[in-house]
Amino acid sequence: MENRVHIGTIVRAHSLNGELRVELRESLSLYPSTTVWVGYSSLYSKPYILESFRTVHRAAIIRLKGITTRPAAELLREQGIFVEPSAIQNPRALHAHLLLGHQVRTTSGEILGTITAVEQSPAHPILHITAQDGAELLLPYVEAFIVSHDDTSSALVVSPPEGLLQIYQPPNSLQPKKRRG
Repeated sequence: MENRVHIGTIVRAHSLNGELRVELRESLSLYPSTTVWVGYSSLYSKPYILESFRTVHRAAIIRLKGITTRPAAELLREQGIFVEPSAIQNPRALHAHLLLGHQVRTTSGEILGTITAVEQSPAHPILHITAQDGAELLLPYVEAFIVSHDDTSSALVVSPPEGLLQIYQPPNSLQPKKRRG
């Protein structure tokens, strides 16, 4: 229903036997026999049973029960694939968009701000963090930087690489050098 997650979009038929190529939003895996919903939105979608799922780069090749020909597969082109969050084998993949509104702090306790947006990039999601002063910080959502996440307190603890936070700090009041003349 409303909690279904959009994992990708069918971009084309992949073979003569009804396989579909799905452009994934995130790197993830699904188990065969999982129920997926296909449609232009999760509310207006039709359930199918997943017969096979394999990843190829940032895409997946899937087979749905009942879709056995290329023409049948072509009818599903440009429609979204939706699943229940529990069906995803790699929960971190869908996790980023669920962090909106979470407070972000470093391992030393420094509050960076609140997650106000999540940008999908080819490599990984980018968290847009708005500080209390209105400044925006961009932090890649990668496992190496995430220390812990607590849904009950809506908090995300991060350990960004050295120097990343410094590029967002206002420059020191540098005096222009005097020219020798």
